[in-house]
Amino acid sequence: MGKNERIWAEIAEKAVAAALRGLVPVDAYIKQIADDIRLKVQQQHPGDDIVDAEWVGGNNYANPGDVHVTLASGLVVKIECKFSHAKGSGTAKNLGQATLTEVIDPSIQSYVESERSLKDQRYALIESLIGRPLDTAVDYENILRAIKAKNKADPILKKMNNITKPGQIAYAKYAADCCNLYLDRVNELVAWMLNLDGTHNVLYCVVKQFETARQTTEFHDYTTIDCKVTNVIGKGKSIHFQNASGKTVLRWSVTWKNICQGGSTPCFNVFVGNAFKP
Repeated sequence: MGKNERIWAEIAEKAVAAALRGLVPVDAYIKQIADDIRLKVQQQHPGDDIVDAEWVGGNNYANPGDVHVTLASGLVVKIECKFSHAKGSGTAKNLGQATLTEVIDPSIQSYVESERSLKDQRYALIESLIGRPLDTAVDYENILRAIKAKNKADPILKKMNNITKPGQIAYAKYAADCCNLYLDRVNELVAWMLNLDGTHNVLYCVVKQFETARQTTEFHDYTTIDCKVTNVIGKGKSIHFQNASGKTVLRWSVTWKNICQGGSTPCFNVFVGNAFKP
């Protein structure tokens, strides 16, 4: 999820929390989402009314959810909100580029470590453009932002992407090969990401075609799919975590959040795969 998308999604999440509290007027699109959440919570917890709702931001993976709803009994239902202006379901999570190193095994190179030579190529490209050495990473990023602000279709940005793409593809394959050596740990990570470890009371709320007449709200239950990963493959710039049927449980896209590919903030965008059918 890019920076601008995250901003409007956060605004929508806060509005949903406000609507669930019933304290401020909201537009029809937000009201529909809040009403759908309220109905779903009532179905899951009959007679236990919503008494409060708080936007928490969804940045703490140890305590998931974007909106936490408190019921009369004191139970807290954590709502993971995913908004899409299209028909897709949005990203399940956004993870740091060193996640496999930190969570699966320290012997696995992080994405940044694996592509240092490509970083040098990107810096050399920008230095040839500005006619001087780059001082810092911030200097590099500021110049790229200025280029993009002036012209989003600047050929330099395409050259950056062309330098970066082979490293993304290579890392996806490398990471998949490494993950196959640690499938038990991979499955622990997948269970945590989908909140299947029994430690959280999470409701996945997926809003498609947001702010249109065709807006829909879906509630996804990932306990209905075979989430046990038996094989991991690299396909293009993505890492596919597959079950025994060859279906993808999760897909990790090797990407950069900001400016352009190779610009700023490398990470993994995580999507629920085709093993799940709502």
